[in-house]
Amino acid sequence: MTIRRVLVTVVIAVLLAGSPALGMTRQDASPVASPIASPVASPVGGTDGAALDLAAMALDAGDLPPDYRLVSEAYASPELFSAQYTGGAVAVEELEATGFIRFYESRYASANGQQVVRSYASEYASDDGATGGFDLLEDESRFLPPGAELEDQPGPEVGESPKETTVARIPGFVDGFDTTFRVGRVLVGVAVETNGTTAPDAALSEELAPALFDRVDAVLAGDAPAGVDFALPAALLPLTELGPTGQAGYLRAGEVLPDVEGEAADGSGYAQSASLGFPGDPTTPVVTVTTGVMGVPPSTFGDPETALANLDASTLLSILPVLTDSPRQPAPAPEIAGAEAVVASRAALLPGGFLDTARITFVVGDRIGVIEVAGAATAAEAETTARDLATRQAACLAAAEPCADVPTATEIQASALRAAGGIDAAATPAATPASDEEAARLALFGEVWTTVKRQYIYRTG
Repeated sequence: MTIRRVLVTVVIAVLLAGSPALGMTRQDASPVASPIASPVASPVGGTDGAALDLAAMALDAGDLPPDYRLVSEAYASPELFSAQYTGGAVAVEELEATGFIRFYESRYASANGQQVVRSYASEYASDDGATGGFDLLEDESRFLPPGAELEDQPGPEVGESPKETTVARIPGFVDGFDTTFRVGRVLVGVAVETNGTTAPDAALSEELAPALFDRVDAVLAGDAPAGVDFALPAALLPLTELGPTGQAGYLRAGEVLPDVEGEAADGSGYAQSASLGFPGDPTTPVVTVTTGVMGVPPSTFGDPETALANLDASTLLSILPVLTDSPRQPAPAPEIAGAEAVVASRAALLPGGFLDTARITFVVGDRIGVIEVAGAATAAEAETTARDLATRQAACLAAAEPCADVPTATEIQASALRAAGGIDAAATPAATPASDEEAARLALFGEVWTTVKRQYIYRTG
């Protein structure tokens, strides 16, 4: 069964706790059209009727060869799955008729970019529903381009029926091995794919299916696989009210700070995302909100300030372009109630653009919190918004219980976008540019700001 994502959501938020380093999605500067997603909350997972934690089932860095890096990981609702993974060929009504609840996919790429490993899971209301979902999606000709060459082979030894391995060749697009099998009411799979210029690694595909089964089996039994802490999603500021959700999933600590080794590198992390636009065009992402938290063992980092500096310098803890296109600039550290140490920086979301992004990292007890607001009207407004969110995230961390403080789209729009137009200026005073240089850039970009931001935003991978 071969299903490929048509469109990638573009914003990230990260959570890491109980580990000596922060895992985060890899970042490159690839523009992509804005998605049409609706918010999808990240389930905490577990048993006794709770939503299944599909993100915990997916393969992670510890299951793959050492040169593989995370590209993306995200949930998809029935509406999003229909639109982005089948191009609308499989209607939402068809999916829901099988008991389809949600879909999850994680992607890792080799260091040379020539091979991608995708692991995925679909949750259904029942075992029979999962079987029906397999039958519905097994006819790949409905949503793959003309000329695709597909061969269905027997599935792996692990898992339950139905199952199969599809060998796919789509000229000019992808060659790959895609293994799908059922575990209870979940359909899962792993695909090893190339862009057609090299042959996919068949041995790797065969090797990863049992690893995926073990993770799924553990989650269904209520046990956490390696690199997973079921409690992490609840520690983040809930971002589901902001607009389209983007990335969501667990990450190992060593994925962000490769210098961390051994058991410390396997510390659990969690990432999720949200983006929003102007009130008059809320489905077009303009502003990206990033939140996160991690553990800070003194024996690993030496002191909180060093940990904050390392994280703030990481290009992986951001949706920003690469450093050569968007250099980070130190900013005055704001006072965050309850934080023992704080580091702040500024950057530009668009290469060569004016400063419109603020990032704040802070220590609360044995954890580091991370907030980034990218694509605001000015750096000052990004900083104001980030400071407010950081204060609220710090309070949640200090409370040591699920975070119930839910930021809304209205408040973020009023705080981050008011100087860009489309916001009632009388309701909130306009921000002042952080410097004369920024004021000059604002004048230069003023005429094209809205158009550019509405058409392009950077994604991971």
